[in-house]
Amino acid sequence: MSSVYDQRNYGVSVELRKPLNSVIVRDAGISPENVDIFNVTADASPQIQAEVGSTLNSQILSSVVFDRRDNALLTRKGQRFPSPYVAGGFLGGDVQVYGWDLEGSQYFHLPKDLISCSRGSSGG
Repeated sequence: MSSVYDQRNYGVSVELRKPLNSVIVRDAGISPENVDIFNVTADASPQIQAEVGSTLNSQILSSVVFDRRDNALLTRKGQRFPSPYVAGGFLGGDVQVYGWDLEGSQYFHLPKDLISCSRGSSGG
């Protein structure tokens, strides 16, 4: 939330998922999103003033998930591997971005049926 401007994001995401084997799943999808910047205060920086209006962020999503959870509702272990993405350019968007996300989770089953989760993520 900002006291300098208002922002509204709206869009849709469509993804397809294909299991490659019992522990690896491949995801792919597209996610067009419209971003509106409005009600910018007069004392806002020139960079924020330049963003006033609507932009389209059309993103391709892709991931490979290595999932060894023993149960989807009461998870005890599982991991997730890199998820590259691309936005804009040939997709018709106003923003052009290339990058990746890396996420990992490790679940630990503790005494008395308690579960601890360590999670880390990075992106670039």
